[in-house]
Amino acid sequence: RAEFNAKRREAEKLAKLKETPAEKAKRLAKQRSASQKKRDRATPAQKERMLEGARKRKADSKAKRDAET
Repeated sequence: RAEFNAKRREAEKLAKLKETPAEKAKRLAKQRSASQKKRDRATPAQKERMLEGARKRKADSKAKRDAET
């Protein structure tokens, strides 16, 4: 089993070296979460709103944390 895995890893390494940028993007896209994919498809205005919301949540949680201490 370990031998099989080592061979597979080696094959994947070689495949990665030969892959085109489009193939690389496709492979990496599989690893991304649904929320990341959603962010990728969003228009610039939507992205800005998402980031704004994230900043607001971050500030709120920071304020909450500071209030507790």
